[in-house]
Amino acid sequence: MLLPLSAVSIVSSPIGAALVSRFGNRIPLAEDLGLVGLSLFAQTRVGVDSPYVGMAIPFVVLALGVGMVMTARAEAIVGNAPVELAGVEGGLQATALQLGGVLGTAVLAAVVSLGVSNTLGVVSFDGSDNVAQGIVPEGLDAATS
Repeated sequence: MLLPLSAVSIVSSPIGAALVSRFGNRIPLAEDLGLVGLSLFAQTRVGVDSPYVGMAIPFVVLALGVGMVMTARAEAIVGNAPVELAGVEGGLQATALQLGGVLGTAVLAAVVSLGVSNTLGVVSFDGSDNVAQGIVPEGLDAATS
């Protein structure tokens, strides 16, 4: 289901590079971040009963925007550094990207976990600590429902 997202990202990165080389960084970044914002807004309409197409179209637009933003962002960061510091800038960019992903995931997981626990309350059963650690109880396998 997420294959279109990956495929469009692969195709959109070279398009982003062409736009950056033709127009500079500012116009493509604004345009691409606009696409990302538009797709995120469209995803607010997705619900549990939404059809696949209702999710796929915003995801494709998201992939298009993100793929092009990555190229423009890299050019804006590394392209403005002196040649002798380009490697340092590339490393700093990669570190910031990874750190942002880790922190964003951790904060989102904490917010979702808090929301779920407030909504459901405390659910406890015999062996729930083991399940929380990923230990499957005896007699239970993936086929058991």
